Amino acid sequence: MGLPAIPIGRCGFRAVKRCRAAQGARSSCSGDPCRGRTLHHSAQQWRLLRKAPQPCVGALFRPGDGLRPLQPSGQDETMKIIQLTDPHLVPNGSLLRGIDPQARLRACLAEIEAHHLDAQALVVSGDVTDLADRASYELFRDVVDEFSLPPLYVTVGNHDRRSVFGAVFPQHLAPDGYAHKRFDLGDHVGLLLDTWTMGTHAGAFDRVRLDWLSARLAEGHQPVLMFMHHAPVRVGLKRLDHIALQNEDEFWEAIAPFKSRIRHMFFGHMHRNVAGSWRGVPFTVAAGLTHQVMLDFQTEIVRHVEVEPYFSVILVNSRDVVVHPHAIRDAKIIDIAPDATRPSRAL
Repeated sequence: MGLPAIPIGRCGFRAVKRCRAAQGARSSCSGDPCRGRTLHHSAQQWRLLRKAPQPCVGALFRPGDGLRPLQPSGQDETMKIIQLTDPHLVPNGSLLRGIDPQARLRACLAEIEAHHLDAQALVVSGDVTDLADRASYELFRDVVDEFSLPPLYVTVGNHDRRSVFGAVFPQHLAPDGYAHKRFDLGDHVGLLLDTWTMGTHAGAFDRVRLDWLSARLAEGHQPVLMFMHHAPVRVGLKRLDHIALQNEDEFWEAIAPFKSRIRHMFFGHMHRNVAGSWRGVPFTVAAGLTHQVMLDFQTEIVRHVEVEPYFSVILVNSRDVVVHPHAIRDAKIIDIAPDATRPSRAL
């Protein structure tokens, strides 16, 4: 099991911003110009470094050899995608159920900037704001602009309002006025869908969006990764099932001819980490950045709980799709495993 890249600096082992040498940026912890290097050390050197933090040189130290993750023999290079969902931003200085959504968004973006700039895309799958107010959309825009991030793709959820979203993010609306988009992901195609429907927390596709989806799927023969807010699947949580995608049969009719090319679907909305398959298509639901929903199969009462913010790290190659739900927490390192390429006792 490989160790995470951890920045070393005068601020200790806390996360700092990744190198922006190409932009002439300076390190966030020491003020020294960043040299833009990534250094690699053996396990023994790593233990020494942990005991004696060095002045920051704007580099990330990673134990082991080589500049890229090892690929299994005979396997093609793996692509990374980040899914972030349900930020539920509220105006600056406000809280949501006692939670600070802005602080959680910043923590996630800092982690993405520090460790996932190699991702092909950062997909935000809806509920950008909690009340669909312009101030919260502008706050999202301003916070995102503070970070160096992978290419950003954003759609809307039931807590959004497409007209207000589009006024702040016109670049994320298609010419037809919907927040859907087709984007390239190397050998794959990404499809970001818009399930927002006026006057309800449930989702649906009108004929315009279904026709758009069918046309995009018919354009080529590449494998497809699909992102949207509402899921067509029912997961046994009664209240959530009531506000799922409502016209799932029409959605299925649009995508069924292309089922063999749809490798995975990614959803938000449920405020839980959920995985499974829908009509034979694998899916993952990301828990999101704010409150989560308790597991209750008996009642329709929605009980929100406070847990760490989550985003998903998605790894894709021609053979596999792997989804890591990743919680942002102040984790304490309790052990350093030896180099995974060398024989050792079982973990």
